[in-house]
Amino acid sequence: MRHLFSVFLLFIFILNARENPFESAINPNMDSNRDPSEIKKTFESFDFKLPSTARILKEIKVVYQNLNGGLEEKTLQIDKSIDWHYPIAITQKDAKINESEDTQYFSAKKIIFFAKDNKLYITTKRTMKRNFILPEPFRIVIDFSKDAVDADELLELKQKYFSSIFLNAHKDFFRAYITLDGRYKYSITSNDDGYILSVQ
Repeated sequence: MRHLFSVFLLFIFILNARENPFESAINPNMDSNRDPSEIKKTFESFDFKLPSTARILKEIKVVYQNLNGGLEEKTLQIDKSIDWHYPIAITQKDAKINESEDTQYFSAKKIIFFAKDNKLYITTKRTMKRNFILPEPFRIVIDFSKDAVDADELLELKQKYFSSIFLNAHKDFFRAYITLDGRYKYSITSNDDGYILSVQ
């Protein structure tokens, strides 16, 4: 009898361990490791109509999220007459990359650079020693291993995200200053050909 009572208490304890003891402990609809930036698509355009009583557009307020996750807002003063018959459109020009653009490769000192969308592909056999950020202007610095061909050189990419790359020879390493067109978060991953620098 005592044995049956102990088994009964154990069964009750297991049932109370979770709200639904017959449901899997892993929720298939949740992915805690998923990057939110992979869920949200790049903004391209948005339009809306004002009521028939609207005559003057006074201002537009934009709320945006910073790199650190904080929210800020910017108010744009307009003060211009509008025709309520037509929608107000907000667009981000050139949000889509033109796939027909010619691909450009930049080569210097046994390193090949190729920019595509928000990624800079770095083809090299050199070893990356370290990387960090420098502000004003915003630059990502990557130090590579030395090579006999090392010499200073400037590559003018003039592309979206990546403006230029200055290669600078040092005694113990070869440094690449990658100047960006704004402030971004970045990550660097390695592949069979070298490295991929991604900004967002």
